[in-house]
Amino acid sequence: KKENNGLLYFTGGFDIQRTIQPTSTYPLQLAKVIFRFPIYCFLIQLWIHYQAFWLLMKGVEFIPHPEGSETGASRAIAAVMKPVFAAMDVVDVWWSRWKGDGKSKTV
Repeated sequence: KKENNGLLYFTGGFDIQRTIQPTSTYPLQLAKVIFRFPIYCFLIQLWIHYQAFWLLMKGVEFIPHPEGSETGASRAIAAVMKPVFAAMDVVDVWWSRWKGDGKSKTV
């Protein structure tokens, strides 16, 4: 997807249909599935975070949710990751200065 500045960003998606109609018992139905298959839920979360770690190590730019679409979970993750991104910037500056390539950012 090309943005106004001409840069290409990754876009992805999938098309699914819900087989359970949302009702007042929908949260209980979801809890039942999680309770019945806890190892799958754990493995999925583990795999998602494993892939995110490698994207972070490759230097893929983090693009946050658009304003107004954040959830409580995404705000919590952003709060936890903010010091990690700051530390990565400091290490990048230090590494650039140590290597002397002149590409260092200002901190």
